[in-house]
Amino acid sequence: MNTHKPKKSLGQNFLIDGNHQLRIAKAVLSQNSEVVLEIGPGQGAITHKIFSVLEQTFGVVHFVAVEKDRWLAASLKESFKNESSFHVIEADFIEWDLSSYNFPSRAVVVGNLPYNVSSQIFIKLVQNRRYFSSLFLMFQKEVALRMVAKPKTKDYGLLSLWAQLYTKPKILFYLPPSVFRPRPRVDSSFVQFDFLQESLLREADEQFFWQVIPLLYQHRRKTIASGLSVQNKFVFNREQLKGLPFSARRIEEFSPVETVVISKELKNCLGN
Repeated sequence: MNTHKPKKSLGQNFLIDGNHQLRIAKAVLSQNSEVVLEIGPGQGAITHKIFSVLEQTFGVVHFVAVEKDRWLAASLKESFKNESSFHVIEADFIEWDLSSYNFPSRAVVVGNLPYNVSSQIFIKLVQNRRYFSSLFLMFQKEVALRMVAKPKTKDYGLLSLWAQLYTKPKILFYLPPSVFRPRPRVDSSFVQFDFLQESLLREADEQFFWQVIPLLYQHRRKTIASGLSVQNKFVFNREQLKGLPFSARRIEEFSPVETVVISKELKNCLGN
C-alpha cells in the first residue's frame, strides 16, 4: 500500500512497529470471532494481519473497516476489492449510525483511536454494546489508567465507571512513542474490554444514573450532600438526604457497584 502522510486534523498516528502490530492481531484473534469491526484502520497494517488469519481459519468471515480519511478508505477498498467479506465504511465513527449496518453476530472491535476523541468513541461503543462481545482499543496511557482505576485514587472517575460498570477492562501492554508515525508526545496503552454478561447498571436505572452521578463528580472533593446543594437540576428531599449514611462522604470513595446503589437511593430522595 502507498505511503500516506498522517493528518494532524484527524489525530492520525500510524503504528509502524511490526512486533506491536502482531501483538494486537494476536489479541484480537484470540477471541476466535468471525466478525471484526476495525475503527480507523489507517494504512491497513493490522487489518491485513487479522483478515488473512481469519479467512484461513474460518473461510467465511465478516470484516468491517470504518475509516474517516477518504484517501485511506479508497486505498483499503482497492486492496480488498476481491474480498466479498471485507466491507469499508467511509465515515466518522462518532457520527456513524451503527443500527444502519447489519452485523451477522456480535463483533470484536479493534482500533488505534485518535486520542482527542478516544473517550467519546469508547462511550459510544459501550452505549451500543448489543453489537459487540469485546473491545481492543489503543488509548493515551493516562486515559487507560483511568479506565482501570480503583476508588480513592486520583485517576478514578466517570471514565472508570463507564469502563467498569459494563466491561472487565485490562491493560494488555504499553507502547512508547517511537513505534508510531508521527511520534505522539505521550505513551500509549492497548486495552482489552470484555463485556459483562450482565451489566452492573441496569438499563432501567441508566438515565438517572448518568444524569446525577456526573453532577457529583463536578464537585468530587465535596461531600455528596454538599455537591448536591450547589446544583439545581434536581430538587432533593434534604431531610431524607441527610439521613443517608453516604451523604457525608465523597462520591470518589465508592466502587462502581456502590455508586449504583447511591444513585438508586438518591432517586428515592427526589422531592415531588
